[in-house]
Amino acid sequence: MRSSRIMGVVASAFLALSLGAGITGATMSNGSSGASQTGSNDNKTTQSATSKAHSLQANVVQSFEKGDKEKGDKDYGKSHKDGDSHKSNVDQDNKAKTASESNNSNDTKQSVDQDQQVKTVSYGDRHDRYNDHKGYAPKGSYGDEGAGCMWRSNDSSFAKSDTGCESHGPKHEGTDGGSIGDVTQNGSNSNSTDQKSDSSAKTEQANVISGSGHKGDVDQSNDADTKANSSNDNGTKQNLDQHQKVSDEGKRHSSTGNVSQSGSNSNSTKQDASSKASTEQVNIYAPIWVFSSGSGNGNVTQSNNGSTSATSSNSNWTDQSLNQDQSAKGSHGDVTQNGSNSNTTDQSATSKAKTQQVNVYAPITVYGHSSGGDVHQDNTGTTNASSSNTNGTSQDSGQTQSAGSAHHNG
Repeated sequence: MRSSRIMGVVASAFLALSLGAGITGATMSNGSSGASQTGSNDNKTTQSATSKAHSLQANVVQSFEKGDKEKGDKDYGKSHKDGDSHKSNVDQDNKAKTASESNNSNDTKQSVDQDQQVKTVSYGDRHDRYNDHKGYAPKGSYGDEGAGCMWRSNDSSFAKSDTGCESHGPKHEGTDGGSIGDVTQNGSNSNSTDQKSDSSAKTEQANVISGSGHKGDVDQSNDADTKANSSNDNGTKQNLDQHQKVSDEGKRHSSTGNVSQSGSNSNSTKQDASSKASTEQVNIYAPIWVFSSGSGNGNVTQSNNGSTSATSSNSNWTDQSLNQDQSAKGSHGDVTQNGSNSNTTDQSATSKAKTQQVNVYAPITVYGHSSGGDVHQDNTGTTNASSSNTNGTSQDSGQTQSAGSAHHNG
């Protein structure tokens, strides 16, 4: 964003102010009038991302052997006692891939470019003219162009004509020089970014076999891949460029009020990333053998494999540049130049990863014995939690100031 260029020209009793962006030829009466330039960029960004993923898996076998009701079995409603129940194999398997991801990304660029030029111009009285009877006019006065009289110019040179000329009344009234009020230039970039990212992923798996005894093989397995990822990414670039020139080209005393230049870059970044990943796996084999001989001769295999990861990251980059160039010549008030870069970064990253794995083999035998098949139990878990904050800040401030004072009196 580029502010309009301003050029002011002020003359005693005849003032002309020229403005950029097509505004020209404005006139003002003799007196005090200011020149100001203001440019600003203001931005506020709020981002919130929330993700949740949940997987729930369960396999359950619960059986009891009963007699045949139609045949009038006396064992109807009771647990089977002859060891012939559930001779077939039982295979239970759960596989889950659960992922939750939340991302925020923001890029902000702000630029202010200001160019301001103000001139004050004043002329001395023009009514004292030389003629053949009155002598020379004072320094700083002018003769009429082509009037054929002798006159003295500002640089003390003389022009003479063989013919005299008449004295004229004042061409420009007033004895004071040109004046202008305060000359100000203000530019600012302001940015605020608030990012929040929250992710949660949860996997629950269960295999359960209970009830009367089983003779066949039992295979229970759970396989889970659970991931939660939250990230915030922000980049802010602010540039402020100011050029200000105030000069006095007056032949008589002219003045300018206070000359000031103010520029600021302000940035605030807040980032919050939170991730949670949880994996819960359970295998339970709890057979009951009552008056059963030779039950439980099958192999039992229980396994859990879980990969659980939670990652949270914040990344921020801030670049601030401030360049001020100020020049003031002539009669003026205070000359001030203020520039500032301000940046605040608040980052928070939290990650939690949890894996729970349980294998339970709990046979119960009442008045009997089992042949004792092989039992294999295995748990494999990979659990990772990672949190990171990355911040880069670059601030640059360059200031050039030149101030002088000079008076020319007619």
